[in-house]
Amino acid sequence: MIPLKDLNPTRSTGYVTIALITLNLVVFVWQTIQPVLDRELVFYRYGLIPKCFLTQADPGEHEEALREALKPTAERWLHGNSSFRSRVLHRLREKASETGPTWFSNGEAVETAVDLLREEVGQRVEPFTLLAAIFMHGGLLHVLGNMWFLWIFGNNIEDACGRIRYLIFYMLCGLLATLSHLFTGPDSVVPMIGASGAVSGVLGAYLILYPRARILSLIPLGYFYWAQEVPAWVFLGVWALIQWVFGLATLHNPATAGTAWFAHVGGFCSGLVLIYVFRRPPRRPPVAMEYDLGL
Repeated sequence: MIPLKDLNPTRSTGYVTIALITLNLVVFVWQTIQPVLDRELVFYRYGLIPKCFLTQADPGEHEEALREALKPTAERWLHGNSSFRSRVLHRLREKASETGPTWFSNGEAVETAVDLLREEVGQRVEPFTLLAAIFMHGGLLHVLGNMWFLWIFGNNIEDACGRIRYLIFYMLCGLLATLSHLFTGPDSVVPMIGASGAVSGVLGAYLILYPRARILSLIPLGYFYWAQEVPAWVFLGVWALIQWVFGLATLHNPATAGTAWFAHVGGFCSGLVLIYVFRRPPRRPPVAMEYDLGL
């Protein structure tokens, strides 16, 4: 189902939600205007790579994990980009002038390509990637999908929590979602990026606070879509079930899934719990008072 809007008015404008959407879009634009190779390497600079994060205390293992992560990209660029291949061959010739051999194996070319990418990536600050990954996206549909869900559901949660509480709630859900992915795929060397985990936390909170709110949704019927209002508990229940099913199906090897399903699950469960901490107390009606006027 695709949500079009929720029929759940708010008492105030969701300025923090708007700011978060703007920031995510600005970061995405910044990504897209990078040179072609840098556009991909930015994921290796700032995205969460579970194996790199968990080996940060051991420089040798950390370096090995990062090189393992870069190898598929190095191979693809080596065989698919003539400019990059020329740089690799130039580096190999420099080595050959020092060591003597004038021929190169494919393995040597790949290792040299990894060396070049490793230099481009530079020093990763692993703790920073926990948060940086939340604001990066892999493509236009990725960022637009996340921001559309945040636009529809985020303003109500901001209204219920207050702006500062909501911002802290959002970031905590994103952090816990990232950790969920980290510990369900500790050996993965695929960068994890996206606001999906934080947005999933917003969905979990919405399910707790507004289960009976109506969501105008597009429901797929073969090649056609049917617009229909459904209760939030139905819409979000179906959404959560899909995340669990796909997450469990790829649990044996999350790196091959293409989607960090357990980041969605972790964020959603975080939202279910944390909303009890961050929502504002309900407003109490005014208490009637009687006065003895001594008459």
